[in-house]
Amino acid sequence: MALLKLIETLYLSGPTETKPFDLAEKMQFFSMDTIADISFGKPIGFLANNTDMYSYLKTSAAGFPFLIVLSLFPWLMHILSLNAVKKYPPSAKDSFGMGRIMGSASLLYLPLLNFAAITNAPH
Repeated sequence: MALLKLIETLYLSGPTETKPFDLAEKMQFFSMDTIADISFGKPIGFLANNTDMYSYLKTSAAGFPFLIVLSLFPWLMHILSLNAVKKYPPSAKDSFGMGRIMGSASLLYLPLLNFAAITNAPH
């Protein structure tokens, strides 16, 4: 419904004007919100805000060249597994990208985890 609402409110063209619509971008927004809604019971807000929340998609796309290099030179994984490098992974405290999504997911997931622990507790 959020995708249809977005299209109806911002992207319907009229007889005198044409409004461009980036279907690929909106499908990414739809996918991310749907996955979060199914997983955590609440969308992240890509569609509601019509934006790349926390620069997640931009950060993901920026990482693709790095993944290609890793696939061509698998021995680089050894270097990345060194302790000096391990201390720089994404963090839930990050303000953008994968870390920010991890932080948002943990805020949504922890209440569900606590509920599961309470309902499955031995009596």
